[in-house]
Amino acid sequence: MRNQRSLAFSLSASNDRNNPNTKNVRSARENTSKNEKTKTRRTIPGKTPAHRNKKTAQLFRFTPSIKHSITAFCIALRANSPLCPVLTLPIMPTDLNQLPLSSLYETLSASGLVRRLLELAREEDLGPPEHGSCRPGDVTSLASIPADAVAVAEVSSRSGGIISGLAAIPEILDVFAPTTKFESFVSDGDRVSPDTALGFLSGTARQILRAERPLLNLIGRLSGIATLTARYVAAAGQTNAKIYDTRKTTPGLRVLEKYAVRCGGGHCHRIGLFDAVLIKDNHLARISLADLGAYVSKTGETARAINPDLSFIMVEVDSHDQLAQLLKLPTGTINIILLDNMSPDRLRKAVSMRDAAVSAGSARVELEASGGVNLETIREIASTGVDRISIGALTHQATSLDIGLDFKTSIA
Repeated sequence: MRNQRSLAFSLSASNDRNNPNTKNVRSARENTSKNEKTKTRRTIPGKTPAHRNKKTAQLFRFTPSIKHSITAFCIALRANSPLCPVLTLPIMPTDLNQLPLSSLYETLSASGLVRRLLELAREEDLGPPEHGSCRPGDVTSLASIPADAVAVAEVSSRSGGIISGLAAIPEILDVFAPTTKFESFVSDGDRVSPDTALGFLSGTARQILRAERPLLNLIGRLSGIATLTARYVAAAGQTNAKIYDTRKTTPGLRVLEKYAVRCGGGHCHRIGLFDAVLIKDNHLARISLADLGAYVSKTGETARAINPDLSFIMVEVDSHDQLAQLLKLPTGTINIILLDNMSPDRLRKAVSMRDAAVSAGSARVELEASGGVNLETIREIASTGVDRISIGALTHQATSLDIGLDFKTSIA
């Protein structure tokens, strides 16, 4: 966060000269002592401010995903600080559901969340640093296996299902076993039978054993989510309804679990509270039916001013009366209406109301069903004509796939 803060302020400072919102800040800067100004100018010896701005632009051109974290930080400050309103970098510049899996993983992991998770897992397993970067480590292997002993180990799926998480192995190895290599035999999204070899690890035995448990835990967890998602997609049948995840994810694992949903044929909903608007029942608790349309319009307008690059604006309703009010809104006010805990008959009526509004000249908004969705009910829900079905169970009820690791050569 410290690096994000510094870079965010640096970007804003390079642009705020023409921003009227930062007039007071400029005045304060103009009163800064000469020595402080000189120190600032000498941040990059021999380089002009224009050079620094050019370098900053190059950084964002070559690593666009950094925009996500910095923009989220600036949005958090925007209400109280004049230093960030000029930064309008998109948080999610691309529809994640249009990306191939390889690009999707790169986009999600570029936030740094995966790396932080793995570093925490390393501290869990190998202990915190005691002196500088020295850790207690894998005491059993240190005591029983020579430092130069090498081995080859097979990673296999002992049960059948959809594989997910192989894309994370290079980063897992970078954290736990930096000189170990992985050769993959399958790809994320592939369906495998029981006892299928996923790939080989080769390197020092100590490093392979350090990486074993976190690697198996992660691939097993993500493959379990992908497998359950594939079951829901299949159960929905040949309908137009797309299956979406939710924010009901394991803390710290969200971007990985959403990646797993895509591996299983599902779709990513919003990543967090920062990239889309979902006005839920608790937001509407004090809003009357008569005021609903105006409230939603104002909320959407304010949200787009805070973050012009929102993925969508969605409103949750639990009655047809609320739906009728939202269908009267001008084109572009909202994108999706969430139909919460409605029976199939009520969902069909909602679809009929939406379609009638479209026939009358209104823009078509998508309808999403949520609540009461399981493998037994999803087919009927999908057949009602809704466009989307969001299912928390994809992540919070998935059972990990049984993934194992066995040495295929003697430790030598």
